[in-house]
Parts: sequence; structure tokens; C-alpha cells
Amino acid sequence: MHHGGKTGEYFGEVKDSYIEYYVNPEYPFDKVFDNISYRGDVFDTTGDYLPKETFEKMIVSNEFQTGERLLKGVTGTSDWRAKKYRIWEFAFPRQISSLNRIRNPWVKLKLLFNNEHGYSFVLHDLVVKYSV
Repeated sequence: MHHGGKTGEYFGEVKDSYIEYYVNPEYPFDKVFDNISYRGDVFDTTGDYLPKETFEKMIVSNEFQTGERLLKGVTGTSDWRAKKYRIWEFAFPRQISSLNRIRNPWVKLKLLFNNEHGYSFVLHDLVVKYSV
């Protein structure tokens, strides 16, 4: 159904939601991407605030490197220690199958949110920390 139905469900199939940014601070200088912090709130279908819910996964890439990081633990709940003062903070992943850190003038950042329960996600702000 167009313009209606359950949150995150398209023609009867549940799809993950995602936000994708191209992060390009201080162009054209090369930099190492260190951390990400953001304020984001999740609400269930009745509008109740779910303080321990957040994005499922972070994927970063540039023309040479790709890195992935799960933002939720094996049990499905987020690591509560990553949230302080209502701000989530995570280290950037390293390059897949390597200890190399993500380094480039820019990076594509994709944050995925699992929509299987029909929750709503509100992202208030996002900060990417890096070293030049």
C-alpha cells in the first residue's frame, strides 16, 4: 500500500531503514576517522521511548577500504556503556580483515536500523571525530 501501512514494511516485506552520509571535513586533507557520536531516540508503535535501542550496524567505506561494526550485542540489546548523557558514542570500525584504520579525505557512513518491530527512529545530531 502506498502512503500507509506499518513502519518499515513495504508491500508486506520488512526492510531495514538506513541513513547514509558522505563525511568530508577539512577537504582535501587526509585524515583518520576515529569516533562517531549522535543523539538518537527510538519509540515503539505506541510512542513509548526505548532508551536502550539504537542503530543495528555501521558500515564505512571509501574507494579503497570498507569497515563494518555491529552496534548491538549478541543478545540484541545495545551496549548501554556506549550511551552517556543521552549521547551514543562508538569507535569507527577498522578495515575488514585488517588492523588498518579508515583513512582518506572522505568516507561514506551508513547507519542501519532494523525495522522488524515497526519502531520509529529520530536522529537529532551526529558528530564524526577524526585526526589529521
